[in-house]
Amino acid sequence: MSTENKLISENLEEISQAKVMARLAGRSYLNPDDPERQKKRPPGFGKKNPVFVSVENAQAWVYFGTGKIVVACRGTEPTQFADVLADLKTIPVRHERNGMVHSGFWEEANKVYPGILKAVKAGRKNKEKVYVCGHSLGGAMAVLVAEMLCHDKIPVEELKTFGQPRVGTRAFRRHLEGCKIGSYHRYVNNNDIVPRVPPMAFGFVHGGKLMYINRFGNIRHATYWQRIKDRFRGMWMGLKKGGVDNFSDHSMVNYVANLEKWNNDMETAQPK
Repeated sequence: MSTENKLISENLEEISQAKVMARLAGRSYLNPDDPERQKKRPPGFGKKNPVFVSVENAQAWVYFGTGKIVVACRGTEPTQFADVLADLKTIPVRHERNGMVHSGFWEEANKVYPGILKAVKAGRKNKEKVYVCGHSLGGAMAVLVAEMLCHDKIPVEELKTFGQPRVGTRAFRRHLEGCKIGSYHRYVNNNDIVPRVPPMAFGFVHGGKLMYINRFGNIRHATYWQRIKDRFRGMWMGLKKGGVDNFSDHSMVNYVANLEKWNNDMETAQPK
């Protein structure tokens, strides 16, 4: 297989997995009593009912698939004031093991973690692989939950976040890099404003591998200045359509749509 074809195959596998996890992260917003949830489970996740964990507005779902378990942390609901409060608690607190983390995210993750751990342990009878994902606040919670699972001797195969804010300091990032997490991909959609907070001036930094989605919905490697240029162009495109790009780009619907588009493009480019 040529280098180009190998790259296409590897990227297709990553994007296909990201698409499934993005859908599950999006489904975490649905009401647990919504019958649509039961009717539209993603392929491979229909045999066992998912476990819903909810503690004081912090929520997560644990899905059981064929040979895998996916933890999906719920993100920010604009109508839920508690979510907004968590996002604004930018005071760093000392992490139990290393570095400093955002106090609001740490608090939310700790609320749901006991329930997540119980569900994962109960469902991992045959050493099923564990995946963790989340959007927005849920992405930040997913990072912290993945670290806690690793600390409890449960390796995480993949961690994928969408529109995730910064979680901790450089010391915490170094600690996270030493955890048993197979891969950590952080998807950012063009002008999504959430990944730019909390400010770096407060000591917060990002971890993981950036998967940048440009203004056309394509995943590209881009330098800092290329992303700045692309954001301005994306903002201009949004204004011409009568929208505010910074907020529409944060929508989980847009993340899923862009990943599905890119997945279809990659399948078309796949060598026959």
